[in-house]
Amino acid sequence: MGILNAYYFPDGNYRDLDQHITSVNTFRILFNKYFGTKLERLPDRIFAFPDYSNVYDFYDITDVVGGTWGAPRKIQPRAGPQKN
Repeated sequence: MGILNAYYFPDGNYRDLDQHITSVNTFRILFNKYFGTKLERLPDRIFAFPDYSNVYDFYDITDVVGGTWGAPRKIQPRAGPQKN
């Protein structure tokens, strides 16, 4: 989605992260871990917009790109040239 979310925790404890985390929860996890806050995680949803002329017309594409609560969706490879 154009956002790189990279984490480095000096203690090596990454248990609060999972494969479906989105950037909306980056600072919530960081603040809870290192500053003792008790911020609840927001739903890890992914939104897009149709084109750069309509950047405020968001629509939810979470289920299209893999979903939040299940295993990532497997993308079927395109059929390539047939080998003889």
